[in-house]
Amino acid sequence: MAAPFISEIKYTGGGNQDFIEIMVDVGTPVSALTIEVYNSNGSLRSSSVLNFAPSATVDGKDIYVLNSNSPTNFNGLNRFGAIALIDGTTVLQFNSFTEGGTVTAGGAGLVPVNTVSDGIGTAGSGSSLSGNPTDGYVTTTSPTPGMPCFVAGTLIDTVSGPRKIETLQPGDLVITEDNGLQPVRWIGCRDVALQEPEFARFAPVRIRAHQFGPGCPEVDVCLSPGHRVLMQEYKCNLMFGQSQVLAATRFLLGDQIRQDHELTHVTYCHLMFDQHEIVRTHGLLSESFFPGDEGLNAVTCESRAEMFSIFPELRSNAGCYGPTARLDLKQYEGRFLAA
Repeated sequence: MAAPFISEIKYTGGGNQDFIEIMVDVGTPVSALTIEVYNSNGSLRSSSVLNFAPSATVDGKDIYVLNSNSPTNFNGLNRFGAIALIDGTTVLQFNSFTEGGTVTAGGAGLVPVNTVSDGIGTAGSGSSLSGNPTDGYVTTTSPTPGMPCFVAGTLIDTVSGPRKIETLQPGDLVITEDNGLQPVRWIGCRDVALQEPEFARFAPVRIRAHQFGPGCPEVDVCLSPGHRVLMQEYKCNLMFGQSQVLAATRFLLGDQIRQDHELTHVTYCHLMFDQHEIVRTHGLLSESFFPGDEGLNAVTCESRAEMFSIFPELRSNAGCYGPTARLDLKQYEGRFLAA
């Protein structure tokens, strides 16, 4: 069995939102696992045992999330301190954020006195470090619900006919524009309370029926503001030298395409393949999930852990997934095309 490891550390500047994520092989006893948080001077801030159920089980790993809601005395992180993962009396990890320098344990906890932490990366307020001791850690910014995705209830064309996106499972075959039938590798959904002021800007964009020509789409389709749709009108060749391009729906807003601010709640769903694909929904062609900066920074820590278990190379190299299926327009280019 592989040793347990810290898979994500998030510092927000407010202890009630900080968290530490730990991964262990499914079925591994965790009663001997302890998480110790140290202050910058080496004093012990808190000591917590994993005496609670895992948050999820993904690809052979139980995922534990230690936060302010856990039944322990965890009271947040010190940005210039350190975090230790201990199995019994064996220190598996003793890590600190790079910007705070190393931390020398003072001996109050299970980490032996004068043990020096390993700096594993920079993560300011609102950021997190995600990875593992073998492949290293990368910095990701605070998640938002602005990821490119479909609204629950949207029909996706599959080998068995149109299906609601939220009913799809990994392994289901979806019809793609470029590569025929492709199995879904990962799917995730997230509820967003649009009445919250900070989330109001993520209200879905409504593409009206026949907006881009007869049957495109066949009915109104709602997509997140970051979701990219396939544009293939004559202006694409004139402006970009390509017959088809991708443009985020937020770049297309205008008199005909608007956000639906009457909704107070929305469930966003996204699906991912082995490569970026174009899929059909109600006659409209648009993208599958692409794990670029916007996509990875938008999903929750649980979703990111699940994705990384399927595509572990993304932890340290988001570029390894490959290019987008079509040219991705910048904001000003999308505005010109929509004009």
